[in-house]
Amino acid sequence: MNQEIKIIAFEKAHQHDVDIMMENIALEFKEPIFSVGSQKIIDVHELPGNQFWVAMHQDKVIGSIGVIRLTEGNLVLKSMFVDRGFRGQGASSLLLNHVISWGTGNNCKHIFLGTMSQFTAAQKFYEKNGFVQCGPADLPADFVGNTFDTIFYRRRLNDPSINTIAE
Repeated sequence: MNQEIKIIAFEKAHQHDVDIMMENIALEFKEPIFSVGSQKIIDVHELPGNQFWVAMHQDKVIGSIGVIRLTEGNLVLKSMFVDRGFRGQGASSLLLNHVISWGTGNNCKHIFLGTMSQFTAAQKFYEKNGFVQCGPADLPADFVGNTFDTIFYRRRLNDPSINTIAE
């Protein structure tokens, strides 16, 4: 399946499919995963320092990921989601690998992220892929988070001890 999934730059035409994917993911949880102030990718993808991509299978958006570029070579991972029907098939790994390659190629040093306690599978995925849990005090001063985030991670880029992305 992995070879049938392509990672491409987010375009405005993708937002409808992203919305449907996100609505379906939200239904998987009892707790809310979006705050009133949550912004859509279409509203932030063109802001300076922001980069967003989607995972495509045929003509369908099956995943999303983005980064916000901070100062001092730091990035914040945003909007990493994969449609339930495509989890475990390589889409998450392709998305994360794309961001890591992009960050490395753009001389970035660290990726930070915030996640919610109910996203236990995501936490395992991040840990398998070289992210280390950290506290809010360890985040850069210009970190951009979600009000629902309670668990935070960081990953150093250009780390030779981390050379594979695991699904």
